[in-house]
Amino acid sequence: MTATLGIATITVITAVGNPRPTPGSSKKIMLDAQIYVGSSNCESLLGSLSYFNGSDMVFRKDDVALYLLYATIAKMEDGAQIHPLTDSKEKYDFVGDIQWIVPLTPPSAVNCDEKEATFDVKIDQHISTLKNVKSGPSKFVTPFSWSIPDSPWYKTGKPVPYNR
Repeated sequence: MTATLGIATITVITAVGNPRPTPGSSKKIMLDAQIYVGSSNCESLLGSLSYFNGSDMVFRKDDVALYLLYATIAKMEDGAQIHPLTDSKEKYDFVGDIQWIVPLTPPSAVNCDEKEATFDVKIDQHISTLKNVKSGPSKFVTPFSWSIPDSPWYKTGKPVPYNR
């Protein structure tokens, strides 16, 4: 019995980086997206996602930031069009197309430690319906702490952002 290829849709907060152009298109780019799964068997998944950048959103080459995105995804298969075409396809768990993407601000990393390969990100979110509530904040903070494990993927160094 052989497995059949399937697709899924996902809405997720994910770390996005490594923007790269695709041949023959001035608007289509490829982005890497790392999704935290949280299982001891599989802590995170890495995907290569295609995005038609019609609004000319800026993705910095040496920056990783958090985004809320909605995408259609499938398991990585031989022959997938990941640009630039390289032999490093085995590092990807899934591929897909971003349907929409929203940057989560502030994307700034703090407490960056290159030696330990750790950093923190705090995302502020204002909720307008709670603006006039006397008790409690109208702005909520979601803290994330990142630790990048040792891996042969990082031959020239782990992708740790710098303090802003």
